[in-house]
Amino acid sequence: MSQEDVDLNSDHKLSNVPTDSISSLKFYPDPNQHAILAGSWDSKASIWQINCQVFPQQGNGFNTPNNSQSRANITSNPVHQSDFQSPVLSVCWQRGQQKYFAGTCDGSVFMRDVNSQNSQLIGKHNGGCKEVVWDPNLQVLFTGGWDCKLYLWDIRNSKKKRLRMNSYLSIWKRNSALFSR
Repeated sequence: MSQEDVDLNSDHKLSNVPTDSISSLKFYPDPNQHAILAGSWDSKASIWQINCQVFPQQGNGFNTPNNSQSRANITSNPVHQSDFQSPVLSVCWQRGQQKYFAGTCDGSVFMRDVNSQNSQLIGKHNGGCKEVVWDPNLQVLFTGGWDCKLYLWDIRNSKKKRLRMNSYLSIWKRNSALFSR
């Protein structure tokens, strides 16, 4: 576990970081739990639990977290790391679950259960899976790949219904807000 008392304008270094570039970074969608999920080019997905207590300095009449004199006690703990067969291009959380999705450079789309460490292959693109986005309203997973296709996966049944939409441009980046209602 890494712990330090830091100035809010300085860096906090995580332990057990990937050995290659991070390609995707997502914060856990619950405001009461602070975790970071990262996918990286070393074919790993990693999760860190983050705890932060802000201590505003007294004296200038302002007690806000944005005060440049504020200090924080930050702790981070690596809680999960999974190896994949190919670099991880995109990750996202399944809201309300201890599960996440990962899209890899070989086009595979996985769902990983953090508690059981079980991994399930959801499907595959013909090129790298550049983006995975979970829609909590529809309870479906959207994936976009270098094969110029957008898939919609219904993971609630074993048939894994999918909707394939051809695109003339590769999917480079999509925001989850695009798919939310």
